[in-house]
Amino acid sequence: VKTPRIRTRLRSHDGSTGYGWRLATARRVVLQNTGMDSTKYGSFERYLLLVARACRARGYGTVMQYESQPASNDYVSDLNEAGVELEIVPSRGRAVQALARCSALIGKHRPTVINNHFSSRIWDAGVSVVGRLAGATTLVKTVHGDPRYQGRSRSRFVYDRYDRVLAVSDAVRDSLITGGVDPSRVQTRYLGLTGDYRIDEVARQEIRRRFAIPPDAVVAGCIAFAAPVKGVDILLRAWRQLLETYPDLYLLQVGVAPADVQLIDLAAELGLLVRVEWEGVVDDGWRLLSAADIFVQPSRSEGLPFTVMEAMAMGLPVVATNVGGVREAVVDGETGILADPDPTSLVVAMKTMLDHPDRWSGFRSRATARYRAYFDGSTSVDQLVGEVYRLPDQV
Repeated sequence: VKTPRIRTRLRSHDGSTGYGWRLATARRVVLQNTGMDSTKYGSFERYLLLVARACRARGYGTVMQYESQPASNDYVSDLNEAGVELEIVPSRGRAVQALARCSALIGKHRPTVINNHFSSRIWDAGVSVVGRLAGATTLVKTVHGDPRYQGRSRSRFVYDRYDRVLAVSDAVRDSLITGGVDPSRVQTRYLGLTGDYRIDEVARQEIRRRFAIPPDAVVAGCIAFAAPVKGVDILLRAWRQLLETYPDLYLLQVGVAPADVQLIDLAAELGLLVRVEWEGVVDDGWRLLSAADIFVQPSRSEGLPFTVMEAMAMGLPVVATNVGGVREAVVDGETGILADPDPTSLVVAMKTMLDHPDRWSGFRSRATARYRAYFDGSTSVDQLVGEVYRLPDQV
C-alpha cells in the first residue's frame, strides 16, 4: 500500500516554514544514524544507549543505524533490552546507492527526530531533504571531529539545512562557524560518560601481573586505534627518547589490533617491544587504565575524545596534545599538561609530569572535579533529549 503524499506547510522546531511534500505524519521514533562500524562496547556506545533509554522514557522508540553489525554481543544485547531497533545500512558508497538506502530507511521508520553522527556526506545531504519529506520535525547533525577535514562548502550547504548542528567542543564549533555554517544553528554540546569510572586496585594488580609489569613501575596508559590522526606513532617515537632517561617506564597501549602491524613493526624498529605492552580492541578498554599512573593522548586532531574524559573521571594525571577540544578538558598546568603533536614536545611534557610526582595528586583532584562539572553523561543526555530533540515528558 502506497503511503499518501500530502501537500502541507512544513515547520521545523526553530519556527521556519515552507511548502513541500511530506509522506505522512512522523512516528514517535528517533533515528540515530551513527555512520560507524562499532568495533567494541565503548563510552560512545554507552552514551547512545543512554540516549535511547531517555527517549524510551518519554515514549519514543529508537532506531540505530550502523555500517556493519556491532562487534560486541553485550552491546547488541543491551540495545535489544532497551527496545532499540538495529538497522545495518551502509551510508558510504556511490551517491545514488547511498541516497536510495537513506530514503528507504527514513521511509520505513518515518522518524520524528533524526540525529546524524559520522555519516557520509551524501547521507547528510539526503537526510536534510528526505527527512523533511518524511515528516521529521527535528534534524540534528553532531560533528565529532574537526570539520576542516570534511570540506567547508559541504558544511555551509548541508549543515544549514539542519535544525541544530551540535559541536562536541567549542573548538569544533568555532571551526564550523569559520567554515560558513550559520552560527544560529551551531551550539556546543559536550558528550558525557555513564558508569562507574574509578581505579580498581585489585584490577590494577591483576593487569600488571598479566603484562609482567613490576608493581612499583610507572605506567602510562593510552587508548587509541591505529589511524594516523590518533598519533600512536608520535607516542612511540617519544617513548624511545623517554626510555633513555626513564628505563623502567612502561606504556600500556589499548586499542591497536594485532592486525595493525605497521605500529607494532615501528615499535620493534625502535626497540620498544620490552617496554610497550599491547592490548587490542576490547570492550570498556578504560578499565585497563586501573594499571596506569598517567594517561597520555598523542592525537594529531580531535573534537573532544572520550578517552581523555575517561582518564579524568578515573583521576589520572593527563598528558595530551593541544589540539581541538582537548584543551577544554585538559587545562594546562591544572588538570594535566599539554604538548604539541610531535615527539619532541610530547617528551618535554612527559618529563615535566614524571619529574614532579608531587603534583599528581592535585592533577587528579582537579581533573575529577572538571569531569563532574562538564562531562557527566546523565546531564548531557537529559539536555539533548529535552532541549535539542524537544521530546515532551511522557504523560
